This record gives sequence, structure tokens and C-alpha cells, in this order.
Amino acid sequence: MVTLRHEKLKFTKVCSHLRVKAFLAKIPNGWLVRCMYDSTRVYKRSAILFFPDSKEKWVLENLEIKWETISETRTANHVISLSRLKTPEGWVVKEFMSTRFGSSQYDGTTTLNLTYVDDIEHKWIIT
Repeated sequence: MVTLRHEKLKFTKVCSHLRVKAFLAKIPNGWLVRCMYDSTRVYKRSAILFFPDSKEKWVLENLEIKWETISETRTANHVISLSRLKTPEGWVVKEFMSTRFGSSQYDGTTTLNLTYVDDIEHKWIIT
């Protein structure tokens, strides 16, 4: 496992998806998820988000993390991906977009965004 140290937090790498690496750090009442886009270009993006785990269901050593694709568009010039990660009390949703240099008005743009959706019963079904 790869570990990132950020002051007094210990982030452990748990998975990769579309060159976006995910790291987790346990904190009181939940977790911090940090996603980092690792590119061969100069540009790198990262995002960090808290999600609750009030009953401490997750144990890092036994954790299998997998992003589920909600939607994805790929062309020769760009990738736009929306995916989600099931957490003990809801979902972390990740949006990732990357465009090629010289392909559009958004030349070489890369974005990485995270948000949390509270859904303790996991009723959100993708159809």
C-alpha cells in the first residue's frame, strides 16, 4: 500500500480508476477520501471530501474499494466520467473531465470534483 502523509493524517491508497488514485484516512466519525489525478502532463488535480461512518463499519485492512461508473463519454479529444463509490452511509460521487491540447476552447483542461450523497439505505439505483 502507498501512504501519503499530510501533516498528522495518514492517507492509504485504496484504488485507481482512469488514472485517478484514491486514498483514505480515518478520522473521528468517518473518513476523508482524497482523489488525485496523476498525469504525464504538468497539470495535476486533486480533491478531498469527508464522508460519515458513525458506526465504524469500514476497516481499512479488509476494505475493497471499487468505483461504479454512472456515465462515461470518450472521444479522441476528451473524456468525461461520472462514477460513484458506495460508503457506509451514502455515496461519494466523482466527476472527472480531461481534454486534449488543441482540441477545443477548453484546451488541455482537467477537472476532478467530489461530492457526498447521503443515502443510508442505499436506495439510489442506476438504470
